[in-house]
Amino acid sequence: MSFVDRMKKIIQKSLEDSPVSSEQQLIKTKEYGKKNFLIRDISRLEKAMENKFIIIGNEVYSALMEKHLGTIDKETPEIKDILLDIMNLEKLISAKKILLKKVD
Repeated sequence: MSFVDRMKKIIQKSLEDSPVSSEQQLIKTKEYGKKNFLIRDISRLEKAMENKFIIIGNEVYSALMEKHLGTIDKETPEIKDILLDIMNLEKLISAKKILLKKVD
């Protein structure tokens, strides 16, 4: 019996003896793939939100110190769009986290 034949026999026996079928293993692999994708996507979105906070901080500083605006609120043109982006990112992150809990 050749090496290849012995390996095939060993692999076949282990698959037959395995308590988990290859179909179940495939399903688990897909679930782990989805979970990993969601975790990476959430991380990417959180990093994007951090960057938006940095940008909004720069815009607030610029508006107060360089443009000499007396007050700033959420309707100030310099930060309005950035705040909307942050709120949208928060919604996306929340939705992804809900999906992640469903995958678990």
